[in-house]
Order: sequence, then structure tokens, then C-alpha cells
Amino acid sequence: MVRNTRELLRRYQLPVPKRDPREVVVEMTPAESALYTAVEDFIGDAYRAASLGKRSAVGFAMTVYRRRLASSFEALKRTLNGRLMRAGPRTVGSFDGLLAALDVVGELCDFPLVDWPGVTVSVIA
Repeated sequence: MVRNTRELLRRYQLPVPKRDPREVVVEMTPAESALYTAVEDFIGDAYRAASLGKRSAVGFAMTVYRRRLASSFEALKRTLNGRLMRAGPRTVGSFDGLLAALDVVGELCDFPLVDWPGVTVSVIA
């Protein structure tokens, strides 16, 4: 792969598209706002629950959730479902923030929450 800079393209007198970067403010729906809040709450809870020596590692790991949220609801759904599946049904009570985020993203994506035999995971608001 060859990467060319705009300056190099101009030197070869090749057309370079003009850039017009702008800041666009996008208003979130109430469901989207609730999702962002739930994810931030989950990240904050995980960070506060970590021992002082592990906080920087936990904080770094939690950035995955922010990146997935910025990517798409589907990406976040898969990441949160994977985390919940790895946690297992016995630890569901310790993941209230995660479950709240899953509940909200579920409304946005129309997907079923994780189920284990005999255990239904859901959040009642």
C-alpha cells in the first residue's frame, strides 16, 4: 500500500478534494441519551469497584464500551452481550449498569436480552 499526502498529490498536479470540516450538533433522542448515560454509569461503577492498583487498567479496558457506542448500537449490543455472557448468570446482580445499558440498547436495536436456562435477564425501569 502506498499512502500519499495531499501535498504530494498537489506536487504531481493531481486533483485533491477540498475539505470543508464543520461541527454538526446532533440532538439525541431520549433513548439515545439514556443509553449514553447507562454506559457511562457502567464504566464509572466498574472503575470505582476496581482496586487502586488496577484502576488505570480498568479505565483503559472500559474505553472499549465508549468506542463501541461511538461505532454503532449493534457493536455496543454485541460487546455488552459478550461481557454479560462471560460474567455468567450468578453475577447478574453485580452488573446493574450493564443491564441498564443493554435494556436501553435493546429498545433501540430491537434485540432480545441474554437468557440462560431458567434465568431471564431484564431490567424493569
